[in-house]
Amino acid sequence: MCFSEPVSFTTSVILVSGGIYSINQAFSNKEYLPFACVPLIFGIQQGFEGVVWKGINSGSSSTIYFGAMTFLFFSHWFWLFWIPFMISCLEHNWIKKMICDYFVVIGIIYGAFLYIPLLFNGDWLVVDAIRGSIHYHARFLGGSVPVELSRLLYAMIVLIPLCTSSRMDVRVWGILISFLALISRLLFNYAFVSVWCFFTALISVYIIHVVLKLSKWSSDIDRSNTEVGS
Repeated sequence: MCFSEPVSFTTSVILVSGGIYSINQAFSNKEYLPFACVPLIFGIQQGFEGVVWKGINSGSSSTIYFGAMTFLFFSHWFWLFWIPFMISCLEHNWIKKMICDYFVVIGIIYGAFLYIPLLFNGDWLVVDAIRGSIHYHARFLGGSVPVELSRLLYAMIVLIPLCTSSRMDVRVWGILISFLALISRLLFNYAFVSVWCFFTALISVYIIHVVLKLSKWSSDIDRSNTEVGS
């Protein structure tokens, strides 16, 4: 399996286009809007990984740093609070909604602890290509947080809200992400962050399918109500 600059940019274009369409369709049920934004945001994130590839291929350290720090903003901060937030928006069970809201706060705080120190300590991040994939070697909090522990905490913040959601379609996506995390850990541990994000970006196409199905369902209900009313 090989990843490259063209793959990253092609994936970005597809997801951004599909994400914009998904967002447009989600306006029929606005509680799905944050969920519908996921493919677009993953598309933007993959675009910045393409920038990292461009920097690696050209030997430009400044391009690598810019692309990597932007990519890591999404991977190590944004998703930590956005995923619990979007589940909270979908949740009608008040207990689960409250739990998701707690995870939003935890995600913001934990993501800040992971990401912000990297902004002020450039030597804490080393980026290189290993076996056709990008390896982000980041010393979070100066290396005081063991890699496996940071991954476990990350997985809990992201996967618990997904896999315990009241919505079956959300739980399916959460199970898929969990499975891909395991595959990435077992087969691509040398580039876990890049590979898991790439796989998760690809299956965000499932979200487009869910939103389109929801939009069609809402349209059918509106059409039925119109026919009954007339």
